[in-house]
Amino acid sequence: MASVSTNKQDYSPGEVVTITLVDITLGGTYTFRITDDPNDPGDDNVVNTYSFQAVDGGAGDADGAADGKITTTWTVPTDGSASNATLNLNATDDSGTVVASTTFTDAVSATIDQWGNGPAPDANGTGNDDEVWQNGNLNEQGAHYAEGEAIPYRAVLNDLTPDAVYALTIQWDTVDSAAYAIDYLTSYNFTFDGTKHPLEPDVNPTFFTPQSDPGLSSNGVSTVGIPSDSQLLTGFGHGITDGLSSGQPSGAQAFTFFGSVAGLSTSGVSYNADLTKASITVNFTYTGGSGDTADAVVLAWGGHIASSLDWRDDQGETVQTASDISGSPYHMRLLALTENGLVEGLGNQDRSLSASAVVPSNPDFTITKVVADILNPDDSDGGSTVNQAGDKIVYTITVDNTGDVDLTGVTVSDLVEGTTATTVTRTGGDTNSNNILETTETWTYSTTYTVTQDDINTAGTFGNGTSGIQNVATADTDQTGPKSANAEVPASTIEQTPALVIDKTVASVTDTNGNGLTDAGDVINYNVKVSNTGNVTLTGVTVVDPLTGQNISAETIAVGASKDFASTYTISQADVDGNGGGDGDIDNTATADSDQTGPSSDSEVVPLNLTPALVIDKLVKVDGATAFVDADTATGPNTFEGTPVQFKFTVTNTGNVTLSDITVSDSDFDLSGLTGDANGSLAGYQIATLAPSGSVDILYTQSAATVGQHTDTGTASTTFNGSTVSDMDDANYFGFDAGVCGLTPGFWSQHLWAWDGNSSTDGEVDSQGKTLASKLVADDVLTLEDVLIPVDSNRDGVIDGNDQAGVLVGDLNHNGLKDAGETTVFFELIDAQDLINASASTINADQRVKMSRDAIALQLNINNGVVDPDGLITEAAKWLTAQSPYDTFGSKSGDVDTNGDWIADYNDSTNVFDGTKVKANDAAWQTLTSGLSGSIIHEAVDDFNNCRLVGGHDGEGKELIGATPDDIILLGLSSQNTSWADWQGVNGLV
Repeated sequence: MASVSTNKQDYSPGEVVTITLVDITLGGTYTFRITDDPNDPGDDNVVNTYSFQAVDGGAGDADGAADGKITTTWTVPTDGSASNATLNLNATDDSGTVVASTTFTDAVSATIDQWGNGPAPDANGTGNDDEVWQNGNLNEQGAHYAEGEAIPYRAVLNDLTPDAVYALTIQWDTVDSAAYAIDYLTSYNFTFDGTKHPLEPDVNPTFFTPQSDPGLSSNGVSTVGIPSDSQLLTGFGHGITDGLSSGQPSGAQAFTFFGSVAGLSTSGVSYNADLTKASITVNFTYTGGSGDTADAVVLAWGGHIASSLDWRDDQGETVQTASDISGSPYHMRLLALTENGLVEGLGNQDRSLSASAVVPSNPDFTITKVVADILNPDDSDGGSTVNQAGDKIVYTITVDNTGDVDLTGVTVSDLVEGTTATTVTRTGGDTNSNNILETTETWTYSTTYTVTQDDINTAGTFGNGTSGIQNVATADTDQTGPKSANAEVPASTIEQTPALVIDKTVASVTDTNGNGLTDAGDVINYNVKVSNTGNVTLTGVTVVDPLTGQNISAETIAVGASKDFASTYTISQADVDGNGGGDGDIDNTATADSDQTGPSSDSEVVPLNLTPALVIDKLVKVDGATAFVDADTATGPNTFEGTPVQFKFTVTNTGNVTLSDITVSDSDFDLSGLTGDANGSLAGYQIATLAPSGSVDILYTQSAATVGQHTDTGTASTTFNGSTVSDMDDANYFGFDAGVCGLTPGFWSQHLWAWDGNSSTDGEVDSQGKTLASKLVADDVLTLEDVLIPVDSNRDGVIDGNDQAGVLVGDLNHNGLKDAGETTVFFELIDAQDLINASASTINADQRVKMSRDAIALQLNINNGVVDPDGLITEAAKWLTAQSPYDTFGSKSGDVDTNGDWIADYNDSTNVFDGTKVKANDAAWQTLTSGLSGSIIHEAVDDFNNCRLVGGHDGEGKELIGATPDDIILLGLSSQNTSWADWQGVNGLV
């Protein structure tokens, strides 16, 4: 059967059409008639007819052979009569019978192709080129796609008119039978970008077979963005779902032109009434030339196959998509084409993809987690065990896309038991850095967990019963649910090495008694430091110290930490007396323990200072004095022969240990049996025990004074720890024989006749005719029956009738004259006797009266033959006449000679001296001058007049007149110009 065809579908004006007629009679003649289709006559709207003949093997047959085939040509008119017309071609034989027919056009040619990527699985690896552009429908034999992928499409536009403006409308099915089909447009390489179908070639929109190549106008590539679609958020109005979860397609999607175009733009997305079909119009200006082989452009884009993962609201929700539709729901068509606003005929340009070629998406992945390394806190190699807080466990997490769709929104978090989840760091696998886990990718993550002290303490065992350090990584994606993987550091690899160290030290010793020794009463201040030297926290820590009573419990000590516990112990006297248990020190041991360890102890030794010592202090008391004195050296106190002498022995434990069986003895006396003697059968006085600082007084009263220096020694002795402890002390006194005493002012007041210068008044005469004066002389009380001697009262150097009777105070040699070196003051006899008889009130009202009365009595004693006691009368005379050093008190001095005639200015009728009275608290009476004061001179003179001064001899026979027995040595030095200040503070003289 004959057939006729053209070498192209569409031609431009002036282009040559090659016509081929086959299966005809050999050598036959045939007529070719070309007529405008009445329904599409072209731009001139006139039905034109064009005819010509050709003979097989003859005229008009291009191959020149009679072979049953004629190849001939026809040129499209250039006058526009066939422009944009559909041309019907008929071939008739010589009988007029039509043997074959076909159609071609002189107009823009537009076709749509879809990419057939071959049957599943990808077959390119077999060597078969199954991946081609198909100008027709596709099923599972020619393509395999997954939900979420985009089908590449291309429109081939041929025979374009230079500078013409074109508008191509593309339409696609969005919903079919309440199931999603193609939900939006994408770039043509949305899916075929070299990663999703790695075994298949990249999609090339400009690839043609030689027979189908339309001839591109140029190699230019231009793009225009695909507009967003609000219906993607509302489910195309069908209420099937809330809309695409991401809101818009991922990435920037675009139409791509190949060829010479300009002025690219698009309309918005529009829909039919029931929103089941959507369309977009793409506008462009063709800028290429005309011609049979270079007047075409290619427009490429993609159609996204709806995915249930995009359109479901919740994990697990089932949404109907195109794979659930029977038939071929994936329709993409060229709906309309205009050239400069005029509609061009397109014919049926619709391509469909069978649902059988779409595999429902099966998103899936696996996650694995392993321990990659264990590091020390300083990042050095930690080996295979965890043994300290701060160790770092390095994990590697692997997420592998095992499904058939790319996964977006990938998240990986890491959760160590007992902590909060943390995001990990991706370290590799995203080969194209698009943040999409593609089906060909495996992503790796790394995370580090820093081991806590709790992990070490519990060996990773928590309240839920798990052991070891459990680390769970969880991955999730927009397309799947979460999955988890655990990596465990087993409890067996977590080393627990509890260790406790105790260190007991002596912080200080408080020297309570300040003696610089460690002994009774001192406080030992201990410190116990308990340290955790292991790698686990120590709980239930206890510290026990029996000596101090320390008992610490329920303490907790962190790793590497320590705690100090203070305690004290007060040394007892028993500790000291027992020599610290025999080794001379205080031994103390403290023990620490914990729930995790065994006990550990540490001891500390504090040496004791044992200082056994005693002191004996032997005191003496003479003349019935109220107080004992410590007279360690000669001469000691002075007393008169035969007077009582008492001794007191004070034995004191001056050491720090208790002493026992102390014997007290004396060089001169037997002390055995005295009051308090612990054992009278032994020699000496026995003291059973004597504690430190304790003392015992022993009184010996069975002694009388002897003449001369007396020294005896007391001894106290015992033993301690085999060593002798003893002490000795001397006691001294000096015994005097009684000498001549001065006579008191009272005596002279009662015996005025003994110093009135009148021999006829010498006292009573007894029956034997003896006067009292003679008796007193016979008894050695008086040396003269009348001791008032004549004196040179007017100081003319002679004693005669011009002189008055009286007492010349200061007359040391009692010759009545003021001799060189003497200081004297004269008291008329009437004044002197009036002063001797002065009342106590008169005496106390003016200290000059007191001193004058003393001095008059002393001078009468000197006249009576008693030697002046070391110039004492001279000091009294100096004070009474305000002579140096007693001349510094002005009007309140002791001067009784106010007119300077060396005669006391005393009014016997009024009993007062001229001048200002001296009171007991006045400076002239109390202030020391050259070691003496008026009151001291008074006391010394009064001692002499009252027989409290002695004459006699010391052991060397030296004359010592004018000293009391207690002060004889000191007072005896006065004649050697020793300061009279030595009188101060001596036995109450001041």
